[in-house]
Amino acid sequence: MAKRNRVVSFGLTPTPPGVHPWGVFGGTTTDGTDADKGLDDLVKRGGNQNPTNTCVWWAIVQALYVRLGAMGLPQKWASILAGYYATRMRSHNGDKTKIHDLVGCRPPDAAMVVREVGLVPDAMWPFVPSQVDAEPPWDVIVAGDDDWFCLRRIIVPDGDRGKAVRHIIHDLRTPVLIGQEVNQEYIDWEPGDMPWTLPLGGPVKGRHMELIATYNRVGPKTVSSWGDWYDRQMAWKQVESDSVSDLWYPVIDREKALRVFGGVW
Repeated sequence: MAKRNRVVSFGLTPTPPGVHPWGVFGGTTTDGTDADKGLDDLVKRGGNQNPTNTCVWWAIVQALYVRLGAMGLPQKWASILAGYYATRMRSHNGDKTKIHDLVGCRPPDAAMVVREVGLVPDAMWPFVPSQVDAEPPWDVIVAGDDDWFCLRRIIVPDGDRGKAVRHIIHDLRTPVLIGQEVNQEYIDWEPGDMPWTLPLGGPVKGRHMELIATYNRVGPKTVSSWGDWYDRQMAWKQVESDSVSDLWYPVIDREKALRVFGGVW
């Protein structure tokens, strides 16, 4: 069966190896089970970033949504476009006649916005691709609270990334963000295809960030931000690959999150 034509974009600016502003996850002596779908019902699927470079914000908003649900708190879907603007991924860039697309951002930069600037409810600034250049008033921002949210970077010995991902998803009930290089086969992947991994030396289409909420024996499954209702099946060896630049997971302070969201959303 021929693959359908897909309009995709990316948006991940790789984070330098030494950047981990809120500490790191340095590994664990325990491993998760062979497969885990415990977070599956908390995921919001079908979102489509279209030709906007918003993958980092799709992944972070999704991570917040899933983790809040796993903590037994009301799930809140934040405005992706508001985060996109707040990280200056779209900007006048000195030219008042046109808004420029600045390609993407690093995950910790986006997380800093969530912590220090705050969030906008999606209902106040919904993701409408045709309105991506329409900047609404900023008074709809819900202020953050010191240290209510952070991303922790996963930095573990070679060969232990898969173990760390399984532990975080299964034991901590927390999704993982993965940023990596992807090729056309990844873009075109559909259920029934072989588990994906990036061949050494093969052509790369861009850098992409997605959420991992479930996994099985052969590898993690990533939640699409290209409109797909299925998750892409990766191989565990891809998680260990040098083409993966970013592995993070969200940490939320329960009481501070209640103050951030309480009575506003």
